[in-house]
Amino acid sequence: MTSQMADTIVFRKVLEGLIHNVNTPLNLILGYVQHLQKKHPELEYLDKIFDAGLQIDDLLNQTHRNVLHRLILQKSSFELDSWLKDELDFLHNDLSIKHQTDISYIPSDTALKVETSYLLLCVVFEQIIFKLLAAAQGQVLSLKVKILPEERSLQVLIPHANKSLSQTIEELITGLQNPLMIMEYSNVDANDHFAFHQVRTDGMPGIGIRIY
Repeated sequence: MTSQMADTIVFRKVLEGLIHNVNTPLNLILGYVQHLQKKHPELEYLDKIFDAGLQIDDLLNQTHRNVLHRLILQKSSFELDSWLKDELDFLHNDLSIKHQTDISYIPSDTALKVETSYLLLCVVFEQIIFKLLAAAQGQVLSLKVKILPEERSLQVLIPHANKSLSQTIEELITGLQNPLMIMEYSNVDANDHFAFHQVRTDGMPGIGIRIY
């Protein structure tokens, strides 16, 4: 895993942990204030305390969304083959990926350097893998992943695609072309960074991700 990927993951975890640690006592305070409001509706300052607590909660949520938005859309320059190796190593830590998929990486003779959103590419790639895995319905999912430098694209190919997997490819492309809900941030338009299309390479159907 590259330091860039590790930093992104650590930053997300720290931010989410901080917000969780603030929200836990805040929710207790809000719950207690609501209890007091029922017993003492005449006390106006309880309404002010409750409203202030809601403002803090809104501020935390908005900060979280803003930071995620920056992480998702921030562009950086990196080599696509190095990213792919790190991403596959990272996914291998997921038990469902480790035990239910057989992913082969077909290396390219030419290195491809891209400038795009590192995190968004990770999220999109992972959505593809996990949706294909779900469509495999418990069967071991065999995939081949390759980079086409001349097309600035990444392909996820399915050597033994059944009807369900073929239909999932179409659904995936349609879903990726629409605004995405990524983590806790909604309406992310991945089309600003990538173009998604069906491919057939060496007789294998799959999904192509062209990077602008």
